[in-house]
Amino acid sequence: IRMSELRRTASVISGQLGSSQFGDIVKELAVDHEVCIRIYDEKGKQIASCDVLEDCVIHHTDSDTINRFFLEAKANGGLSTTTLKREGFKYTQSSEGLGDTIVLTSITADSFGTGYVILLNANIAPVSATVNTLQSQLLWVSVITIIMGMIFAILMSRQISRPITKLSRSAKALAEGSYTADFSVSEGCYEVGELSDTLTYAAK
Repeated sequence: IRMSELRRTASVISGQLGSSQFGDIVKELAVDHEVCIRIYDEKGKQIASCDVLEDCVIHHTDSDTINRFFLEAKANGGLSTTTLKREGFKYTQSSEGLGDTIVLTSITADSFGTGYVILLNANIAPVSATVNTLQSQLLWVSVITIIMGMIFAILMSRQISRPITKLSRSAKALAEGSYTADFSVSEGCYEVGELSDTLTYAAK
């Protein structure tokens, strides 16, 4: 989920390159998704930055590490993700894919063909991401529960209404003088069975 969220954020940033409100958009995305963002143009000049994490990797590292992220993305077709694990006050790359934070690097271009490098850094499971996941799961559970409740209600109503409808038709036939009306029912609740026995006795 967190990885998909980072890819969507990078896609939104890429689509807004050149916008007159680009800085505000970057800041809003960083705050809303708890993601640190750094963006460079093709000349290596930083054009946007937003640091929202206390121990952000991309804002508290050297240029060699930033360059390594760029080279990994370039070798991977323009997109790479690096999972890092905290060890004391430092982060080391996790080969197993399990760690504490993710760095996503995306190489993109605007509508004029100018190249940019987008660096995103997010913790694996921030509070807001956990809350969003729980809300999504709760929504699906609620929808499934409502649908199952409606199906159960329909089945129960049919089970009750069918024998009552049959008894109603037989009662009308009895009222018209047909004493051979059939009041037997094979389904329904106890009270429906009692009504069936009573009407059968009355018909005799």
